[in-house]
Amino acid sequence: MIQKLSSFRLISLCLLVFTLFSGSVYQVNAQSQALNGQIEGVVTDATGAAIPNASITIKNIETGSERQVTSDESGVYRAPLLPLGTYQVTVEVTNFKRLVREGITLTTGQTATVNLGLEAGDVSATVTVTSDAPVADAAKIDVGRVMNTREVQNLPLVSRNPYNYALLQANVTGRPNSEFGVPRINANGYARRTNYQLDGNNNTQADRAGIRLMPISETFVSEVQLVTNGFSAEFGNTPGLIMNAVTPSGTNAFHGSASYRFRRTAFSSRPFNISPTAVKPKTNVDDFTFAIGGPIIRDRWHFYGGTEYVKRGLAGEPQRTITISEANKAALIAAGIPASAFPTAIPTAQKVNFY
Repeated sequence: MIQKLSSFRLISLCLLVFTLFSGSVYQVNAQSQALNGQIEGVVTDATGAAIPNASITIKNIETGSERQVTSDESGVYRAPLLPLGTYQVTVEVTNFKRLVREGITLTTGQTATVNLGLEAGDVSATVTVTSDAPVADAAKIDVGRVMNTREVQNLPLVSRNPYNYALLQANVTGRPNSEFGVPRINANGYARRTNYQLDGNNNTQADRAGIRLMPISETFVSEVQLVTNGFSAEFGNTPGLIMNAVTPSGTNAFHGSASYRFRRTAFSSRPFNISPTAVKPKTNVDDFTFAIGGPIIRDRWHFYGGTEYVKRGLAGEPQRTITISEANKAALIAAGIPASAFPTAIPTAQKVNFY
């Protein structure tokens, strides 16, 4: 009986591993444009006539993955659901020089229109466009922007809360959160009507509008998509703001980062609502981050992982300071209350560990 039970568990484990592996291999076909991008265009000759049956190879420079498509009778080609990154497009067809287009960067939800004009000649000859030429996004109808990796990593974020990036979008006002809570957001005139997304999946609490479900560290964010109008089909459920945080992934090269941030009382200003003679609330913040990504098998499997540990005192926040007039304080002390019972701020601390 024990042997049969062990065999059943082994078979169940194998089925589970197979299911997870299959999901990881074919997940690209199930994801929406909220997590990916698309490259499309028209293949033409020097006269502008369409070239059908052209072989087009679209290669991700960072991961080495390739997608092959063929132009139709109108010369149109389309490669949907491409992972974010920098791409190279190569087109080959008989009696025309091979064309290589480089420097195409896809951001979240972008549809890059890359038209390919071929020159007559031997296919062994190659014409390469190496500059980072801008590409049109003719299908874009939404009102918003995408914060790329450079912006996410370089913009100052004292709170370490990436949801505060929502306030950088036009027509969005509110108050940022100084910790890992939820910022108070007003978008399009609607208060707390934010649809939070994580990799294109819902990350909003069902019982309270405008409240994110799961906090996340900036260490695990590569791009942030902000949309206030003209939502695509995969979005909705709000007349206000769509905020989609996209997590990073590994590439063919090993990349990593480590950091230590700290704040002390001397670095902080005095809260505006306390007496100029009062003792400044203590500020003590320590923040450690570590992240690494790279290949498991080049051009096939990659990994990314990281952690962030935050320990900080929150007594210096204006809403936690204690204000009492000197006369009332003196009267209470005279009544027998010790002077130590009147701190400048409520002693509050926070410890957070993301991994």
